[in-house]
Amino acid sequence: MKRKERNFSGRSKAEQEFMLENTWCGVCNAADLGLNKPFEYEEDEMIFVEGLCRKCGNRVVSEIKEKM
Repeated sequence: MKRKERNFSGRSKAEQEFMLENTWCGVCNAADLGLNKPFEYEEDEMIFVEGLCRKCGNRVVSEIKEKM
């Protein structure tokens, strides 16, 4: 299925900050290093935020679980 872009900047500042700070970088093998250049999208009925690790610059993808 194709990615559908979502509006990350439309989220509250607190929600954005939480998503940018609570990450896992598989290259650094560390949590909560943060993301630069966030991009939110939907794919296969799941929501993701993708960006670049603030420490090493590699791509990081995190699934977003929204409360119903």
